[in-house]
Amino acid sequence: ASLSLSLSLSPSLSLSLSLSLSLSLSLSLSLLQELYAWCVKNRLTPHPKKSECTLIYRGSFTGPLPSIYVGGNNLECVTHSRLLGVIIDHKLGWSIYIMELKKSFANKLSLIKKSRFLPKQDLLNLYCKVIIPAVTYGISVWGCTNRQDDLDSLERLHCRAARVIFNFANRIYRQWKSSTGLNGTL
Repeated sequence: ASLSLSLSLSPSLSLSLSLSLSLSLSLSLSLLQELYAWCVKNRLTPHPKKSECTLIYRGSFTGPLPSIYVGGNNLECVTHSRLLGVIIDHKLGWSIYIMELKKSFANKLSLIKKSRFLPKQDLLNLYCKVIIPAVTYGISVWGCTNRQDDLDSLERLHCRAARVIFNFANRIYRQWKSSTGLNGTL
């Protein structure tokens, strides 16, 4: 069995260690101390008080979480962490991130609904230039999720955006959808 430790020392500096359970935790802690000393020596500013660690494992973790100290500060162990705007959990899953993404998408979609008075082209530009980049950010990482319901819920939001932008009634939308061959559900 293996245990991985993901440590973020600052918003721009992170470290991941993969250890076998038989490997001493003291070795990994000494590596973290060396990293901290290297940061200080090279005039990088590590922020241990802003840092957190995530133990990445497949099964259930048995036993108390180890105390991890960097620069004299105890790091908080969390079950999920945000790195470069993407949230990853302790099992390398994406459900938490996709749920937050759907909320953000729905909020931006409500902005389009409130702006229905604008010409269709302006609404389409807003969708393509604001919403799509926000939704597809990091998709090369989280797009391989094996939870189809997460992807289906994002697809439903995209379909709702099309209905709002093109002012489709439900009946007209269903006819358009069947004529284009789209198979997702509303």
